[in-house]
Amino acid sequence: MNFKFTQKIALFALILASSQNVFGQAELVTEGFEGTTFLPTGWAGVGNTNLWSRRTTANTNTNPTVTPYAGDAMMRFNTRGANAGATQTISSPNMDLSSRGTSNNSYFSFYIYRDTQQTQDDSITISINTSRSLTGAKRLGVVARYAKSNLPDIVAEGWQKYSFAIPSTYTGANNYILITGTDRGGFNQGSVIYMDEIEWQHFPTYCKGKPSAGSITSNPKKICAAFGNVTFTVNGNSTGSGISIQWQTRLPADTTWTNVGAGENPRNVNGLNASRYYRVIVTCSKSSESDTADEYLIETNAGTPPTISVTPTNTTLCPGASLAKLVATATGNSTFAWTPATGLDMTTGDTVYSGPTATTNYTVTATDTAGCTASAFARVTISAGPNVTLIFADTMVCKGDSLLVTAQVGGFGNTYSWSTGSNTNATYVTPNGSTTATVTVKNNAQCETVKSQTFYSVDKPEAQFNYKQNGFTFDFINTSVGGDTYWWQFGDGNESFLEKPSYTFSKAGPITVKFIVSQAPCGADTFVQTLNPQPLSTGFDKFQIAGVEIYPNPASDAVQVFIPESYEKATLSIKDLRGVTIQNIPLKNNNNTLQVGNIPNGLYLFEFEVDRKVGIYKLNINH
Repeated sequence: MNFKFTQKIALFALILASSQNVFGQAELVTEGFEGTTFLPTGWAGVGNTNLWSRRTTANTNTNPTVTPYAGDAMMRFNTRGANAGATQTISSPNMDLSSRGTSNNSYFSFYIYRDTQQTQDDSITISINTSRSLTGAKRLGVVARYAKSNLPDIVAEGWQKYSFAIPSTYTGANNYILITGTDRGGFNQGSVIYMDEIEWQHFPTYCKGKPSAGSITSNPKKICAAFGNVTFTVNGNSTGSGISIQWQTRLPADTTWTNVGAGENPRNVNGLNASRYYRVIVTCSKSSESDTADEYLIETNAGTPPTISVTPTNTTLCPGASLAKLVATATGNSTFAWTPATGLDMTTGDTVYSGPTATTNYTVTATDTAGCTASAFARVTISAGPNVTLIFADTMVCKGDSLLVTAQVGGFGNTYSWSTGSNTNATYVTPNGSTTATVTVKNNAQCETVKSQTFYSVDKPEAQFNYKQNGFTFDFINTSVGGDTYWWQFGDGNESFLEKPSYTFSKAGPITVKFIVSQAPCGADTFVQTLNPQPLSTGFDKFQIAGVEIYPNPASDAVQVFIPESYEKATLSIKDLRGVTIQNIPLKNNNNTLQVGNIPNGLYLFEFEVDRKVGIYKLNINH
């Protein structure tokens, strides 16, 4: 739910009405940006905030020109200095809703200047979250700068007030309003956005009656040298709204306490050079009652600190490697405590084993029988394997060829081990079918990275073709080795890119056909053959046997004779045009290859006898 008030009194009336359902008492918090510090105390950025700034009546020479709604200052989001789509977020101070209950309403309100000078939908988005993060935040609403944009309404140019209800599910002690500015126009394209007089109600849980001061501890418990640093902590004391803490100190010989460190917990004291007593007074402002903790003595010159050392002081581990062994030694029959616990098998004792997932600095503190302490330090560095990239020209090469593979690695001192046997950063690979090259690279810490790449070999193309002729029509048959791209040039200006085209010539031969077969990365091979397109013979058609074929025609060195399997017996007589038999040949079913290279050029009759059927075919032999 969002709505706009034009009078402040309406908001106060609402606050008074809601506070009648008494679970907690609402407090109104306001921010008018009158202080010179920006961001104001308690406010924070969620990431970069350079587009947000404080502006006064003396600094309004921007587009639009605006004076604050009230007082002498206001807040500005500079959309003219951002790229389109840029966003930046700032966070309010903590909003305590712990005593809100389920029946009290809470609102976040502000004034924003809406203008008509630029039409881009630059905007302010209001969200709430239990932490200063947009992740998981609940959006309460959006207000556009452009006054005629219906986000959330259309208004006249000028200062407008908007209030957004805080969902009733937010009842904890930690809540933050997130104000996100968004630029929609791009650099120097939009108008800046002004906000002023921000206010909200929170419902803190106030202290009651007499508070508890708790007790004081210190680290270290005593200062064994003449001076040192110490951290005091109050434990078990009352907390919440209205609780204040006042530290006091005195020397052992004094009776008067001196106030120090109001509100601090813990309290750090550096360079303490004399034994002192400390105490705290915890006060509840609502009841005006207080409680004082027992005085606590911290001594200096309390003894001689032990002498401590740890070995090794620096260890490097590879991810997944064995644990690092850390051994501490100290004087004074000391006990040991290790921090942090990250990656340690234990945090006490003189020997620990460390296996962190990230580089970690450890502190081991020795405490002797007198309570004096000393510390030593050890570092366990996690060194990842080197960053390896394999560089190569291609994953496919011609069969028999080699290619160079290089392991590109940053840094120095690396060692290499290839599956090919090479121990340099590069190797040659000769693929045979499918071949995988693997390299193991180790850095100075002996941490390794393994990289592999599979390469493939491709047969070099060898172009060749055969064909079946039917007069002017040729059915081409690809008999090449290798290749995946085909280019037929039929000698008459026409071409085809099919593997096995069928082509009809327009006139009788002879004509030269070129067949180019290629395959990357092996290039191309060319096969050339002269063909002799001729019209179909009519004189012998009636003497042909169904299914019996002879090709190519004309032929040079060999011809193919096809006899269907349905026939049982076949013979062939080759005769010249005078009828003189040159050769008798028994044939088998299916394909027969006949060598005709020893027959002189000319036109011949191929006379078949198949199952007592006779067929005669003309064949032109042209070497």
